[in-house]
Amino acid sequence: MIDLSVVIVTYKCKAVALDCLRSLFVGGGLDGLRAEVIVYDNASGDGVIPAISENYPPAPDNGGVYGGDIPHYCGPGGNTLYSVPLETNVGFSAANNIGLARATGRNVLLLNPDTLVPPGVLKKCTDFLDSQPASVGGMGCRVVTPGGVTQWECARKLVTPLSECARALWPFSLPEALPKSALERTGPVPCLLGAFMLLRRSALDRVGPLDERFFLMYEDVDLCKRFGDEGLSLVYWPDVSITHLGGSSWKQEKIKTFAASHASAMKYLEKHHPRSVGFVRAVVRLGLELR
Repeated sequence: MIDLSVVIVTYKCKAVALDCLRSLFVGGGLDGLRAEVIVYDNASGDGVIPAISENYPPAPDNGGVYGGDIPHYCGPGGNTLYSVPLETNVGFSAANNIGLARATGRNVLLLNPDTLVPPGVLKKCTDFLDSQPASVGGMGCRVVTPGGVTQWECARKLVTPLSECARALWPFSLPEALPKSALERTGPVPCLLGAFMLLRRSALDRVGPLDERFFLMYEDVDLCKRFGDEGLSLVYWPDVSITHLGGSSWKQEKIKTFAASHASAMKYLEKHHPRSVGFVRAVVRLGLELR
């Protein structure tokens, strides 16, 4: 049984994605685990898949786990790396779901490519999740900036109609932020950051994959909401941390990302708070006009 399947979706972030893989394989992020890393590239055209091929040697046949239909490489430590280019940009949620469908681990980690994982962290996180009651479906760790500042999003409240209105009128507000003290203690939280979300496979199978209606943004909030709706809790554990560079993909296409974020916000409200959509849309338009 594979301990952990790491699913990474890349889009126009070749350099940081290679750094991420280096932290996992060469830097020791996967130490102590039997793991597989599955990378899907969303038609970036930046050469990330050939670059992975150059850095990781071909692996011996793995017994046909994937039917031999995607390239696979053997990283340092014997853990396996699969990397596949998608012909079109199918969206962040859909690409992750393709990776999840391939995953064979008893735990799965949704990991952004613009992250760096210190040695042994994934083994510690996996052990922590294994020690939790069956009602805990997943966990998140402390996520810090390159300067060492804890990102408030790593443990937060769920999005609500009120929080979307607040964000529209006061763009620099943090309506889903928990008190800073909450980021210093272990405990259940409503929502984790999609940049690092470690989930029990059995719990994910119960809740279902990412909702592909969310092309980009809000897919992690929706998933956390569905975990809670199923009676499964998510736990935040601040004792270990990873580094999140942030924005490596969306900075390449800021306008498209801005539009996708607003579209996803409305889709989230339509799904979970349908009666609020008209009012929130009007407030968002007002906020945009004011800016």
